[in-house]
Amino acid sequence: MKSNLDDNNDEKQPERKRPALASVIVEAMKVDSLQKLCSSLEPILRRVVSEEVERALAKFITSRLWSKYIVPLQRK
Repeated sequence: MKSNLDDNNDEKQPERKRPALASVIVEAMKVDSLQKLCSSLEPILRRVVSEEVERALAKFITSRLWSKYIVPLQRK
């Protein structure tokens, strides 16, 4: 059973406005453009990250080899 207060609350809520078709189209085009940009940047970013990881690993491995094998040989 509804009270009069419930009826008043229903009437006070404004109806949601629908966005204009033009603004929906513009928004969809922006999203599409952003997706294309990200798609074109992805291979470049992957290559850069891969190169940096390889460089960091090579540096790390070299320093580990240096400290494990070369430095003890010099102490003898």
